[in-house]
Amino acid sequence: MAKGLRNGKRGLLIFGLAVAAIGLGILSASLWHDWTLPSRITKSLPDPPDPTRITADLGEQLEQARREAAEGPDRLGGVVHLARLYHANGILPQAADCWSFLAAEQPAEGRWVYALADIAATTGNTTETRRLLLATVEQAPEYAPAWLKLGDLEFKTGHPEKARRAYEQRLSLEPEDPYAAMGLARIAIQAGDTKVARDTLEQILEKHDEFSAAHN
Repeated sequence: MAKGLRNGKRGLLIFGLAVAAIGLGILSASLWHDWTLPSRITKSLPDPPDPTRITADLGEQLEQARREAAEGPDRLGGVVHLARLYHANGILPQAADCWSFLAAEQPAEGRWVYALADIAATTGNTTETRRLLLATVEQAPEYAPAWLKLGDLEFKTGHPEKARRAYEQRLSLEPEDPYAAMGLARIAIQAGDTKVARDTLEQILEKHDEFSAAHN
């Protein structure tokens, strides 16, 4: 019996050491990931645009954002700032590089892949837009904007049932959203279900009397 107790204690000790080793390995990997972040950012930042093609004010804003990303206290926040500046000003290749880096660094954050989907939509790449929107809702199912954009895309490309599911998911997250409800009304109109369409439109106007699309 004493031998059994010794073996049991030895087993517990080995188990404890194994758990500690795993924990130490995870901590080390996390510390290494954080320590190498500045280097990864420096290597991943896109080259700035031709200064002759942008305003001096935008050039200064971009340079400031690059400094935030390269050496600021919140480097990832600096990359986000830079990506938004590029995106908002139509400098899409550089914006895509920044969003792709952020998506790799923070794979559970749906906003970065959604931004890539928006760029794909801007360039007319429907297949890539759908792929990225599906990736967004898979990674971040609570990110409501992606469901609305996915619903619109599926409706416009002739997939009403997929569009319906996307709009319904959007409404489960944003119950008062008139755009998703309008999407369901359009699906009903397309299917010839005038009663459902009328009821849906009336419900929209009860809550959003100035929503012109529903009046039309």
